[in-house]
Amino acid sequence: MNKHPDKLNAARQASKLVRASVGALAVCTLLGSALPALAFGPDNPQQRKEERSDRSRNEDRERAHREMEIRAEERRRMLQDSTNNAEASRRVRMTADERRDLRRQINEAGAEVYALPPRR
Repeated sequence: MNKHPDKLNAARQASKLVRASVGALAVCTLLGSALPALAFGPDNPQQRKEERSDRSRNEDRERAHREMEIRAEERRRMLQDSTNNAEASRRVRMTADERRDLRRQINEAGAEVYALPPRR
């Protein structure tokens, strides 16, 4: 007589379970490799054309959406820059020396422009 009949029974059931699992895995593998071929079926040019047109429409939508986001970002950036520039122009005033230098540079540039006689 066997001291542990439950262990023998459990071992038999485990062996059956392993065999069933291996069989199920083999069936799933076969179906997984065969289903894509069955799903597409025979070549249908009309269906392929519709798929291509759907894909191109989706790509066009995505491209338009990206372009819209880019334009919106550019607008936000321009608004931010203009706000920063307006604040900077209100805060910064030229010193007397800077104004004097700027006047001198403008006068020198004007003198150079008018020093050249006009062509006739």
